[in-house]
Amino acid sequence: FFFLMIRRPPRSTQSRSSAASDVYKRQPINKLSFFLFGMRSNLLPALRCIPTVTKLILELSCYGLTDEDMENYSEILCSMKRLSVFTIYLYSDSNLSEKGCTQLIDGISCLQSLLELSLNFNKSQNTQNLFSSLRDVFMKTTSINSLSLVLENLIFADHGLVSLSQGLVALACLKQLKLFISGERRIPEESIPQLLYSISQLPFLNELMLNFRIPSLKGDILLHNLGRLFNSGSSIANLFLVIMFNSITDDGAFAFADGLANSKNLTNFSINFSGSLITDEGVSKIVCALLPHQNLTDVSFVFDNCKMISSRVGFIMANFLKLRQFITSFSLRLDYVAVNNEMKEAINQMKNTRTFKKFIFQSERLALF
Repeated sequence: FFFLMIRRPPRSTQSRSSAASDVYKRQPINKLSFFLFGMRSNLLPALRCIPTVTKLILELSCYGLTDEDMENYSEILCSMKRLSVFTIYLYSDSNLSEKGCTQLIDGISCLQSLLELSLNFNKSQNTQNLFSSLRDVFMKTTSINSLSLVLENLIFADHGLVSLSQGLVALACLKQLKLFISGERRIPEESIPQLLYSISQLPFLNELMLNFRIPSLKGDILLHNLGRLFNSGSSIANLFLVIMFNSITDDGAFAFADGLANSKNLTNFSINFSGSLITDEGVSKIVCALLPHQNLTDVSFVFDNCKMISSRVGFIMANFLKLRQFITSFSLRLDYVAVNNEMKEAINQMKNTRTFKKFIFQSERLALF
């Protein structure tokens, strides 16, 4: 079965005349959303008849999809000259090879009016050619200002992320970047510096979201390069960073904090270092680095299962809020971290400093809202 959502502009007349009917038929369809499950190419004829769509969302979880279907989708994309927003969710499929995914991506390169692109892949396969195709797309569709890449359970070739990094540099208009990578597969560590360097070269980047959930990735390497990114004079105002199940230590936290201290543009700051080896000293260093950010209003910290953190973190956060009076939204989560009476006292002290739009503290033993 599949769901189809079509939005048309309102009718200009209710007349039954043939002339009015022709006018209505010529009105462009603005948005299409499809969810397919358990079917193959029945959607293709419908898409061929609608070249005027400006926003297209495809969620494909069909176990019958083939490389030939992807080639047909690619041809249809090339005919959608007005498409400005394109989102696709492509789930695991045993009959679909990397070649099929690459053919689909090649079709995106025809979209010269594209402004927002979201690609979501969940497949256990090699990605060398996939990332090379993405690089070529970015070099041809330089008008993109919002990019979201969700890559789950992929096999990362040695130069895959390097190819992606080379393409990112071409997106000179990019304002929003979201990159989510998860799975058990190894990411070549040497590709991380290249990726962060490419991000640092985006002059108008305002929002950056990095979400890495890969046990084999050394978090300190990522944090060192993020520190360099902010030291380079980044324009990023909204930072959302998730590095879970990785070996983050105070060494990486110190390097990250040094970069933050030299960049004073942040308005939203959110980090999730769950499962790391960071200590109170590392947390304190990051918090102190946020003090120069005069426009900072929203902060969020997650340190679940960080065994090296103690109740002293509560006092660190309380002092931080006293010094940053303009923060209106605050969140701190410490699940599976020991919480004692001193921590409770510090939390109450934080909450009573002033009126917050949002104030959340959560732990395995305590939750205040």
